Amino acid sequence: MNNKHGIVKTAGTGFCAGLLSCLLMAGCSSDINLERYSLTEDLSAEAYVAPSCLQLRLTPKVNTGGLMVQTGAHTVVSAAQHRWAEPLDLQLTALFTSQLQQDPELLNSLLKDQLQLKVLVTSLQSNLNGQAQAQLLCTLQDANGKILQQQAFEARVPLASDGYSALSAALQQAFMEASAQCVAELKRCLAAE
Repeated sequence: MNNKHGIVKTAGTGFCAGLLSCLLMAGCSSDINLERYSLTEDLSAEAYVAPSCLQLRLTPKVNTGGLMVQTGAHTVVSAAQHRWAEPLDLQLTALFTSQLQQDPELLNSLLKDQLQLKVLVTSLQSNLNGQAQAQLLCTLQDANGKILQQQAFEARVPLASDGYSALSAALQQAFMEASAQCVAELKRCLAAE
């Protein structure tokens, strides 16, 4: 049917446009979780400046962008909608740096002797026992790359409650405990030389 301006109108055009708008709006209002989790909210700005002697890396399993949850004996899942607020390697480097900064004498010794501390994070996840676990492999090398010390450290912390916020807090605590073990062993190793 033509109107007075010569434009052809189809019956129901307004209805179809309205229906399409409703469908698009419904698609936009899905239950997408926009929460992001941070391990570094309580750190000072200095912790974000890693010393030149520290190199921290993540295994591919840890570096997925989401919080890791163990769901079976040989199964881990990266949470699709529960993501880290910033890259996990940057957060963990800041946490480890804050641990080193608590012992300025050790940090100065590492820098003065041109030693390299390489930290490989092999696990940062919940486990089947309701705990957060962190596993690190710490390698101390001299200026020529010779390995002076290499040791694995692990910490497990029970989750205080259910949920990703509780998991995030427990993961932070587990990582800090494993880092503290590494720093204590470094101190012992360097004192023995």
